[in-house]
Amino acid sequence: MSRVPKKIDFMKLALGLDDREEQTVSTIEDLNVYVTSYHGEYPAHKHPKAEFFFILDGELELEFNGQTVVLRKGEGVKVPQGTVHKPYAKSRALVMKIEPVEFPFVKV
Repeated sequence: MSRVPKKIDFMKLALGLDDREEQTVSTIEDLNVYVTSYHGEYPAHKHPKAEFFFILDGELELEFNGQTVVLRKGEGVKVPQGTVHKPYAKSRALVMKIEPVEFPFVKV
């Protein structure tokens, strides 16, 4: 008999996080799915593989080479591999991220 997969309440998990905290929600093959609480400025950095941001609540700014992309609730963006980016949240933003399990953070 097969088991029914357990559903995940991302907002419940996200609301329980402190600022700048993240929690792994699931691992699917070689990808981790996270829920993350952003607040404030983060350093410019890059990764050797792509990642994906999806806004659950709030607003997140991502700076790419001097240009800013503003993501609001329900919006997402793929950050291509090797792309320098700098996240910033004026107030708390709750974000689902998908990124490889092996995912080095390289400050620039």
